[in-house]
Amino acid sequence: MRAHGVTNFPDATAQGTFDLPPGMTTSPQFASADGSCRSLAPPGSLSAQGPTTRELNQTVKFVSCMRKHGESSFPDPTANGKFQLNGGANPIDPNSPQFKSAMSACRSLLPPGSGFGTGG
Repeated sequence: MRAHGVTNFPDATAQGTFDLPPGMTTSPQFASADGSCRSLAPPGSLSAQGPTTRELNQTVKFVSCMRKHGESSFPDPTANGKFQLNGGANPIDPNSPQFKSAMSACRSLLPPGSGFGTGG
Protein backbone atom coordinates (compact mmCIF):
# COMPACT_ATOMS: atom_id res chain seq x y z
CA MET A 1 0.00 0.00 0.00
CA ARG A 2 2.81 2.38 0.90
CA ALA A 3 4.68 1.59 -2.31
CA HIS A 4 1.49 2.43 -4.23
CA GLY A 5 1.00 5.91 -2.75
CA VAL A 6 -0.65 5.39 0.64
CA THR A 7 2.44 6.45 2.58
CA ASN A 8 0.66 6.63 5.95
CA PHE A 9 -0.82 3.10 5.74
CA PRO A 10 -0.49 1.61 9.27
CA ASP A 11 1.35 -1.55 10.26
CA ALA A 12 -0.85 -4.54 11.06
CA THR A 13 -1.78 -5.18 14.69
CA ALA A 14 -0.63 -8.35 16.45
CA GLN A 15 -3.88 -10.02 15.32
CA GLY A 16 -3.32 -9.15 11.66
CA THR A 17 -5.88 -6.36 11.45
CA PHE A 18 -5.37 -2.72 10.48
CA ASP A 19 -6.47 0.34 12.44
CA LEU A 20 -7.12 2.73 9.56
CA PRO A 21 -7.50 6.45 10.20
CA PRO A 22 -10.95 7.88 9.44
CA GLY A 23 -11.39 8.73 5.78
CA MET A 24 -8.37 6.77 4.55
CA THR A 25 -10.41 4.31 2.49
CA THR A 26 -12.23 7.07 0.58
CA SER A 27 -9.16 8.62 -1.03
CA PRO A 28 -8.39 8.02 -4.73
CA GLN A 29 -4.85 6.92 -3.74
CA PHE A 30 -6.29 4.25 -1.45
CA ALA A 31 -8.62 2.95 -4.17
CA SER A 32 -5.74 2.68 -6.62
CA ALA A 33 -3.39 1.02 -4.13
CA ASP A 34 -6.16 -1.32 -2.93
CA GLY A 35 -6.70 -2.51 -6.50
CA SER A 36 -2.99 -3.24 -6.86
CA CYS A 37 -2.48 -4.83 -3.44
CA ARG A 38 -5.77 -6.59 -2.59
CA SER A 39 -4.42 -10.05 -3.44
CA LEU A 40 -1.67 -9.59 -0.84
CA ALA A 41 -3.96 -8.58 2.03
CA PRO A 42 -4.72 -11.00 4.87
CA PRO A 43 -8.28 -12.29 5.18
CA GLY A 44 -10.63 -9.70 6.54
CA SER A 45 -12.44 -6.55 5.66
CA LEU A 46 -9.63 -5.04 3.58
CA SER A 47 -9.12 -8.01 1.31
CA ALA A 48 -12.75 -9.12 1.00
CA GLN A 49 -11.36 -12.67 1.26
CA GLY A 50 -12.89 -15.26 3.49
CA PRO A 51 -10.74 -17.16 5.95
CA THR A 52 -8.73 -20.13 4.74
CA THR A 53 -9.49 -23.67 5.91
CA ARG A 54 -6.45 -23.46 8.20
CA GLU A 55 -7.73 -20.21 9.73
CA LEU A 56 -11.21 -21.68 10.22
CA ASN A 57 -9.68 -24.70 11.95
CA GLN A 58 -7.72 -22.31 14.18
CA THR A 59 -10.95 -20.46 14.94
CA VAL A 60 -12.61 -23.70 16.06
CA LYS A 61 -9.72 -24.30 18.47
CA PHE A 62 -10.03 -20.75 19.80
CA VAL A 63 -13.80 -21.12 20.37
CA SER A 64 -13.27 -24.44 22.15
CA CYS A 65 -10.64 -22.88 24.39
CA MET A 66 -12.87 -19.90 25.26
CA ARG A 67 -15.72 -22.23 26.18
CA LYS A 68 -13.41 -24.45 28.23
CA HIS A 69 -12.18 -21.39 30.15
CA GLY A 70 -15.57 -20.16 31.34
CA GLU A 71 -17.26 -18.57 28.32
CA SER A 72 -19.63 -21.50 27.76
CA SER A 73 -21.89 -19.51 25.42
CA PHE A 74 -19.03 -18.11 23.32
CA PRO A 75 -20.45 -17.96 19.78
CA ASP A 76 -19.33 -19.87 16.74
CA PRO A 77 -17.69 -17.63 14.15
CA THR A 78 -19.62 -16.16 11.26
CA ALA A 79 -18.86 -17.36 7.73
CA ASN A 80 -16.16 -14.68 7.43
CA GLY A 81 -14.36 -15.96 10.55
CA LYS A 82 -15.44 -13.11 12.84
CA PHE A 83 -17.37 -13.26 16.11
CA GLN A 84 -20.63 -11.57 17.01
CA LEU A 85 -20.39 -11.17 20.78
CA ASN A 86 -23.37 -8.94 21.48
CA GLY A 87 -26.00 -10.75 19.43
CA GLY A 88 -28.14 -13.71 20.31
CA ALA A 89 -29.72 -14.77 23.57
CA ASN A 90 -26.49 -14.72 25.61
CA PRO A 91 -24.40 -11.65 24.79
CA ILE A 92 -20.74 -11.80 25.81
CA ASP A 93 -19.22 -8.93 27.79
CA PRO A 94 -15.62 -8.48 26.59
CA ASN A 95 -14.95 -6.31 29.65
CA SER A 96 -15.95 -8.96 32.19
CA PRO A 97 -13.25 -10.60 34.32
CA GLN A 98 -14.40 -14.01 33.05
CA PHE A 99 -13.94 -12.98 29.39
CA LYS A 100 -10.56 -11.37 30.08
CA SER A 101 -9.36 -14.50 31.88
CA ALA A 102 -10.51 -16.76 29.03
CA MET A 103 -8.97 -14.44 26.43
CA SER A 104 -5.69 -14.45 28.32
CA ALA A 105 -5.65 -18.26 28.27
CA CYS A 106 -6.71 -18.53 24.61
CA ARG A 107 -5.15 -15.49 22.92
CA SER A 108 -2.39 -17.56 21.28
CA LEU A 109 -5.11 -19.46 19.37
CA LEU A 110 -6.79 -16.30 18.08
CA PRO A 111 -6.64 -16.30 14.28
CA PRO A 112 -5.76 -13.12 12.38
CA GLY A 113 -8.62 -11.04 11.06
CA SER A 114 -11.11 -12.22 13.67
CA GLY A 115 -12.17 -8.73 14.59
CA PHE A 116 -10.75 -8.66 18.08
CA GLY A 117 -8.04 -6.13 17.27
CA THR A 118 -5.79 -6.18 20.29
CA GLY A 119 -7.98 -8.63 22.16
CA GLY A 120 -10.75 -6.22 23.17
